Amino acid sequence: MNELEKKYEETRSKRMRVENELELLANNETVKRYFALSKMEDELFREESQIFQKIRFNEFENCEHLFVDTIESNEHNRFCACVKCGLDSTTLREDKSWLTPNRLASYNYIKEHLHSDYNLIRSKGTHTDLILPFETAQNIYHQVIFEHGNINDEQVAEYMREKFYHTQVTEMKPKSLVLKKKCSR
Repeated sequence: MNELEKKYEETRSKRMRVENELELLANNETVKRYFALSKMEDELFREESQIFQKIRFNEFENCEHLFVDTIESNEHNRFCACVKCGLDSTTLREDKSWLTPNRLASYNYIKEHLHSDYNLIRSKGTHTDLILPFETAQNIYHQVIFEHGNINDEQVAEYMREKFYHTQVTEMKPKSLVLKKKCSR
C-alpha cells in the first residue's frame, strides 16, 4: 500500500470513530436537551430581533424628525440623521452585517419605507441646516432640550444653530479672549 492510501485509511478510520462517538452522544438526554435549547434560543433571538425592529420602525414612523446633514455628506452622497429618534441614512453606506441593532433598524426602515431617496427622507421633518457629525448634533440637541425644556422643533433648530455657531467661534478664538462666564440672554 502506498503512502497516500495508508494516510487515507488512517483518516477514514479516525472519522468513523468520531462518527460513532457522535452517534452515542446524540442518544444522550443531556446532549439532546442542549441541542433543543440551542435551537429554541436561535428562534427566540430571531423573534426578539423582529419585534425590536418593529418597535424602532414605529418610533421612526411617529417621530417628528429634526434632521441634520451629516459630515459624511458631499455632492454625490447626501446623508441626514434625526437627532430625536436616530433615523440615520449614513447606515446605507455601511456593511449591513456589522450594524448594531439600532443602526440596522434605521438601515432597514430607510430601505423598506423611504427607498434610500435623500430628498424623500428629508421631506419628513424639520431641518436644522447644520452639517456636522451626528454625535455632535445629538449632544447639542440634548443640551438645548435640557436648557430650554419643551419647545417646538423650529425653536430647537434655532437654538442648535446658535449653540453650534457659538461653539465654533469659541474654539477659533485665542484662549485669552474666551469669556469665562456665560452671558445671559
